[in-house]
This record gives sequence, C-alpha cells and structure tokens, in this order.
Amino acid sequence: MLLIIPKEFVALLTFPGIIVHEIAHRFMCDLFNIPVYKIDYFSLEKNSVGKVIHQKTYKYKEAFLIAMAPLFINSFIAMILMIPFFIHGQVKDIIPASPDVLINLLFIIISWIGTTIGIHAIPSNQDVENLTELAHTKTAKNCTNILIVIIAFFNIPFIGFWLRIFYVGLIIGLPTILLFY
Repeated sequence: MLLIIPKEFVALLTFPGIIVHEIAHRFMCDLFNIPVYKIDYFSLEKNSVGKVIHQKTYKYKEAFLIAMAPLFINSFIAMILMIPFFIHGQVKDIIPASPDVLINLLFIIISWIGTTIGIHAIPSNQDVENLTELAHTKTAKNCTNILIVIIAFFNIPFIGFWLRIFYVGLIIGLPTILLFY
C-alpha cells in the first residue's frame, strides 16, 4: 500500500525550497531584462505551489536558462548550506556535538532549509514545457524532449519525491567527497 502524502502538506513542509525556486526564475528574468508580471513565491493553489509569470521570450537560450534556473541556483545554495552539516559529520569524533541547544537547533534548521532548497531544484513540468514551442533546431528539440522525460520522472507522485531526495543526497554529498576524500 502506497502512502499518499497530500501536496499541500509537502508544500508547507518544504516552503523554503519553493520560494528559492521562484526566486531563481525571477533572477534569470531580471538578468535578461524580461518583465515579470506576477510572482507567487508560495501558494497552496491546486495547480501550482508557486509561479513567476513573465513576458514571453523568443530566444531559446533565455527560455532554457529561465526554466533551468532552479536546477543551477537551488543546487548551488543547497550545497553551500549543507557544507557545515558534512563538516560536522567529518569532525564529530574530534569535536563532540555542541552542548548548546540553540547551536544544535540552528544546525537542524539550516539542514532542513538546505534539504528543502535541494528538493525544489528540479524544474517543474511546466518549466520545461515552456521550452517546447521555442525548440526550432533539431538539437534544441532533442535536448528539450530529453529534459521533459527526465523531469517528468522527478515529478511523478511518490516516486518523484524519492528521486528528489536521492538528488539532494547527491548534490550535498558531492562537496563532502571533493573536500574530504
């Protein structure tokens, strides 16, 4: 029996990641001087937990970077936030956990924020579907179709959540491997 967790509950639990996801889209729009008409950084609507509505761009490169911005920006921020978590894990035998409850609580909060940001690094189906009408060359079409398939897997209920958790483990584990091994 599969346990179905309501989308609204997951959204509430991971809201920092949703907010950073939308900020990443906004950042790319600002970078390319594309006007933004409306932003919902966080919402419990049925169809969307956040969205950035912007002027349509006719350049594939701009559309690609706007759609994929959360993948790059959220992943980077999650890695940076989680480095202390892994440093602590590497030195726990040398330096015992802090007896200060506030430091431990801060550590847990930063880890939660980093994890939620990583979970929402994956672009939504809508993010990638926006690219399809701009994919005019064979390479752009192939790239977009591959992205649609990959991202669709990450957005399947239940399975997609665990794929996202795996991705977070990968992006936060990578700096540890690079720094300590």
